[in-house]
Amino acid sequence: MAQMPRKLKRQAQEDYQLEMQALGFNLVDCGSCGSTFLHRTRHEELECPFCDYRSEPSDFPDHFHVGFSESAEFQDDE
Repeated sequence: MAQMPRKLKRQAQEDYQLEMQALGFNLVDCGSCGSTFLHRTRHEELECPFCDYRSEPSDFPDHFHVGFSESAEFQDDE
């Protein structure tokens, strides 16, 4: 059985992120300590459960984002 190319696996992560956001949740990285956590998208201020950093959502970038699968950090031989 042929295995799915890694690029398509990364694209699936972007798709899952969009599905989660449609349900009112988001997976982000803390702008201070870098930890990944879930939050409800309706919150106007977020707090990292790992380091207590509090700020607006723009300081907590999405863990997976549109274009993630095309990132230059991934050099596939496929």
